[in-house]
Amino acid sequence: MNQKARIMQPDSIKNKLKVVVNDTKKDDQDKQDHYFVGGVMQEQIDNCSSRPRRQLYGPFVLERQLNVLVGQTAAGKSVLMVQVLRGIASEDYDGGFPCEASPLKCCYIDCENDTDDWRDRMNGERLPSNILRKTLDPSIMFEDLALVITREIKRIHREEGVQVFGIDNLKWLLSPGKQELLDTWNLLKALNLLRSELGITIILATHSNKDKVNSEWTIKDISGGSDINRFSLSIWAVGNVEGQSRQRYLKQLKQRNAPIVYDNSNVAVAELIKHDGKALQFVFMPDLNTQERNLVRQMSNEPSKSELIHELLTENPEMAVAEIAKKCKCSETLVRKVKNAA
Repeated sequence: MNQKARIMQPDSIKNKLKVVVNDTKKDDQDKQDHYFVGGVMQEQIDNCSSRPRRQLYGPFVLERQLNVLVGQTAAGKSVLMVQVLRGIASEDYDGGFPCEASPLKCCYIDCENDTDDWRDRMNGERLPSNILRKTLDPSIMFEDLALVITREIKRIHREEGVQVFGIDNLKWLLSPGKQELLDTWNLLKALNLLRSELGITIILATHSNKDKVNSEWTIKDISGGSDINRFSLSIWAVGNVEGQSRQRYLKQLKQRNAPIVYDNSNVAVAELIKHDGKALQFVFMPDLNTQERNLVRQMSNEPSKSELIHELLTENPEMAVAEIAKKCKCSETLVRKVKNAA
C-alpha cells in the first residue's frame, strides 16, 4: 500500500473505510524541479496578443478568465451553469447569449446535485457528448482542497482535452468555520494561477449572503466577496425577483477585460421555465430588460430584516435585543449593528 495514504476506520462507522490523502503536497513537491515558469517577456506578450479573449456566453463569460457566478439559494445557479456550458459545447444550441468560439469541450464539476436532479431538469433533452460531468469521490478525505482540485483539473485538461470548467459550487467544497476563509483564499488563488498557466476558462458558482431581495446587487453581497473580487476577472449575479417565482435577472458586477454591458441600468431579464416541454432553462426576454432599481422596486415591497429592526426600534427604543431578534427572525448581532448605526 502507498505509504502516502493511510486507511482509517472511524468508531462511528465500523465497516466503512476512508482513504485520507494526507501528504499530497509533499508528493507533488518531490516530483517538481522548479516553481517559477516563463520565458522571454515580449514573446509571452506576442503570444497573448494573438489570442484575443472571445465571448463564450455574451459579455458574462470571456475566454481564459476565472468567472464567478453568484446567487442566492434556489436562484437557479446550477441550471444556468449547465445552460452556459451547453451553449459553449454545442454548435446549434441557443443558451440566451452567443458563443464566439467553435464548440469547446467542457467539464461540469458537480458537488451539489445528483443524477436524478439532472434527469428531471433535462426533461428528456439530450446534452452534447463533449460535456463531461465529474463529482468528488465521497470516500476520499483530503487536507489540501486547492491542491486536489487543481491537480484534477490539470489531469482532465491533459487527458481529455477540456478547455472550459464549471465548478458548482464553492460553498459545497468548503468546510464551515474559521478554516473556510483560508480554504477560499487558497482555492481562488490556485484557480486563478491555473487558468493563466493552462489557458483554460473556469466558471465558479458560489452562494450569496444577500439580506434582501429589493436591493441592488453589489460585490459586498457575495460570501467571501473580498477574496473573490481579488482573484476573479469577471463576477456576475443571478437575482431573484420577489413576487415573481419564475423570473430572474442577470447583472455584471465586475469585468476586467471588457466593458460592462449589463449593469444596474440594464439587467438581462429571464424566466426559469421548462419552455415548450424542453429542459428547465433560463428563457431571456430582451423586451423586459430594465434598470435593476425599477425591477426590484416594482416587483417587491418586502422590507429587509434591517428595515424591520429599525421599525421596531423606532416604535420602542427600549425593546430588548433578544426580543427584536426573535420578532425579526434574525441574529442578535444584526440587531446590535442596526441599533448602533441608528
